Amino acid sequence: MKKGVFAKGFMHWIHYDSSLVPKRRNYTHLASFNFNSEKFTYSRLPGDRDDDGGEILAFPFILGDSFAILDMTSASTCIWVLRRCDNGWDSWTKCYTGGFRFRHFRVLPAT
Repeated sequence: MKKGVFAKGFMHWIHYDSSLVPKRRNYTHLASFNFNSEKFTYSRLPGDRDDDGGEILAFPFILGDSFAILDMTSASTCIWVLRRCDNGWDSWTKCYTGGFRFRHFRVLPAT
């Protein structure tokens, strides 16, 4: 599980389900804690995460005042933004899709 990100009264964590993806650790799910209701919600992340095309690197962050995820594969980069709707449902919006030309990359730790 990655470090949590706070947005709009919710703390969000991304994680993977080892029973669904035993050979890779692609992040597949979002766990959110609502501080107002003191309840957890659990949902799938957007995009095709069951594709056997390779590892998906996922980086949670804040975009404006919304929770977002930067997805990176060896072929593409996407930014997904979580929109909280008044009816209680969540909606993912793809805000960016682009190519990614590197064959090998390494994530550097934040200092």
